Amino acid sequence: MAKRTYCIDTSALIAGWYERYKPNRFPKLWDQFDQLVTDGRLVSSTLVLRECNKQRSEELHAWLKPREAMFIAPDEAVQQQVDHVVNTYPTSRRCSSRCAASPS
Repeated sequence: MAKRTYCIDTSALIAGWYERYKPNRFPKLWDQFDQLVTDGRLVSSTLVLRECNKQRSEELHAWLKPREAMFIAPDEAVQQQVDHVVNTYPTSRRCSSRCAASPS
């Protein structure tokens, strides 16, 4: 059976780090995330790293920075799909399809 790959977004990282699964209370969970990153099984968009910048979440950014290999730039095919969803469902979210990892 193939091992699963997980994709994580900004809100999950920030909520996990600061609200629900703080590293000082759940260090083994963050060790497991780290192992998933090492194994290439936890990925995210480069836009997520940008959203988790030092000004917004300094501690989280410091944890993510050495794990930059997990961040993948969206290619043109992905952007076309995002454009399609945003244009098909314009009232569900108000944002340019290229403005952020998690449109708001």
